[in-house]
Order: sequence, then C-alpha cells, then structure tokens
Amino acid sequence: LGGCWKSRVEALGDGDDKDKSLCLNPVQGPSGQTIPKCLDMISHEDVIRHVHEFLFDYDYYEELNAT
Repeated sequence: LGGCWKSRVEALGDGDDKDKSLCLNPVQGPSGQTIPKCLDMISHEDVIRHVHEFLFDYDYYEELNAT
C-alpha cells in the first residue's frame, strides 16, 4: 500500500492542473477544515511513537548525550 499522491483536497479554482488531482476521501476535521481521510486516521500518539523509534534507530539520543 502507498499514498494516493493526490495534489489537493478541494479545488482552488486557480487554473492549476492540481485541481484535477483531488482527494477521493475528504473528511471534515474537528476544526471544520476539510482534510484527507488518511491524515485524519493518524493519531498524534502514532506520530510521536514513530519519531522516537526513528531517533532510537539512528542513535540520535546517544549522539545527543555524547556532547
């Protein structure tokens, strides 16, 4: 599975071809903004966990403590 790589969630009507590459699953977020469903499905806990995993995998914390 991969990203859909659509350019926009809503058409802006600015003449750009990106208006022809719209998200197929837009949802309204808590703020009322229309966002892609795929982004709405990602929790902040998931983001934090993956950032920490990345930093541990690349020994960032060890380098930080060595200075």
